[in-house]
Amino acid sequence: MLAFQCRDGGWASFDKDCTKGVLEKVPFADHNAMLDPECADITARILELLGYEGFDVNHRQVKAALQFIQEHQESDGSWYGRWG
Repeated sequence: MLAFQCRDGGWASFDKDCTKGVLEKVPFADHNAMLDPECADITARILELLGYEGFDVNHRQVKAALQFIQEHQESDGSWYGRWG
């Protein structure tokens, strides 16, 4: 799981660091759904798993994920869910 963490500290659904917009220009792209951006929703689920596995908040990758979560929090305190 740790190997799939993206450079900005978050996790995506299926891929790692697949955020280049040029992929949406491919003629056979599935309705421009070629990207797999990291999101707070998935990142929070991974953090929950890591917590169950005994990872501490001082672990380098956990810290990066917590920073990602904080940076993507909405002004009302919520987070955008990946699937609506």
